[in-house]
Amino acid sequence: MDASRDQYRAIASRYDRKLQIRLGERTRRQAFADFDLRAGDTVLDIGCGTGLSFPLIEKAIGPSGKLIGIEPSPEMLAAAQQRADASGWKNVKFIEASADDADTSERADALIIFRVHEILRSQSALEHLLQLVKPGARLLVVGVKWAPWWALPVNLVIWRQTKSVTTSHEGFQRPWDILADLVPNLSVRSVNVGAEFIARGTTAA
Repeated sequence: MDASRDQYRAIASRYDRKLQIRLGERTRRQAFADFDLRAGDTVLDIGCGTGLSFPLIEKAIGPSGKLIGIEPSPEMLAAAQQRADASGWKNVKFIEASADDADTSERADALIIFRVHEILRSQSALEHLLQLVKPGARLLVVGVKWAPWWALPVNLVIWRQTKSVTTSHEGFQRPWDILADLVPNLSVRSVNVGAEFIARGTTAA
């Protein structure tokens, strides 16, 4: 996790402008379009980065909800704080911590992990995060993956675009497989020529 923190420290100031981040915004909108967030929900945004998912979350949960952004990089978290302040969101709480160490005073209704490959490859982090949500909590996980074998040019682009925002490509074939063992009802679909995935599920009731 230290390597990831150092990596994001270096790119925090230009993160939102990076090409691969801008190209991923369509997938972000697609993922949230039919995700069951409700007014008044408490939502954990894990590895929230600069808060790019905040507008979509806030639109769904409204001022009666609570958004908790968890992020280990202080530089990224500062950008997320600026975004929240500029938008006037008073219901956002920030926690500077890794996914393994984060703790909250209340259990959440929904858990979101958007393009944070390192978390998906850590069973201990995922097990810890699942303890921070209520029984029956809704999960939304979005990430990048290797495209099918016949799409070699696409995979070359993926490698080039992700090397600055992830510390390892281990598990890029099925990034969700550890989580699927912990959340048996996880449903996964590939999008964008198989180069990205959107996964949804619920914790045990």
